[in-house]
Amino acid sequence: ALARDDILLTMKVGGNPPLLMDMADFDQLPQNDFTTETQWTEGEIAFSGPALKDVLELADPELQADTPVRLIAAN
Repeated sequence: ALARDDILLTMKVGGNPPLLMDMADFDQLPQNDFTTETQWTEGEIAFSGPALKDVLELADPELQADTPVRLIAAN
């Protein structure tokens, strides 16, 4: 399969096909806003986006609160 440049997240759960998400997929989920400080920015900065729980439930609606999850970043 050819890689799509617009894919921001690929999730694989068990033997299911991977779930590919682009920005439009993230935008369709309920959004949360918060303001915080980071080591990479000066002062407070606002962030928004879906809760990790909502994203993970797309890959596996049966996901339990105590299910181990392994995250790997490409960068």
